[in-house]
Amino acid sequence: MGGCAAEGCSNSAKKGFLMKRFPRDPKRKQEWMEWIIKMKKGNWQPTDAMRLCEVHFGPEMWEKTRVDGKRVLKCNAVPTMFAFSKSTLTRKAPTPENTSVQELSKFILNCLKIITVPIPFSLTISVNKHQNWLYKLLF
Repeated sequence: MGGCAAEGCSNSAKKGFLMKRFPRDPKRKQEWMEWIIKMKKGNWQPTDAMRLCEVHFGPEMWEKTRVDGKRVLKCNAVPTMFAFSKSTLTRKAPTPENTSVQELSKFILNCLKIITVPIPFSLTISVNKHQNWLYKLLF
């Protein structure tokens, strides 16, 4: 299995990311494709082997984590999370036991740079405001 189909994303199952298959339902498949076409800017069609990684689905798109630890997308989930920089997609979350406060704070700041498309102007102001507050708090 290859990597993520999203533009600029090199995540894969080998790197520990959950990979999701495109829906078989034509209407839902088209909804997923619209977001990716916006990012790739071209006439693009997914193959049966293509997948999207978990990073492109916001928290509201997931069912509650199951008892066995598996994460399942909601039946109406659509990928909307795309980053403009490869580094924000490929970094795995640091674990508290082996990470310094400074490394954790850098990871949090990188997470704040991930943008949900489309993003209202008022939300952009809010994110920037909180990012500055977090930066002042941590450094």
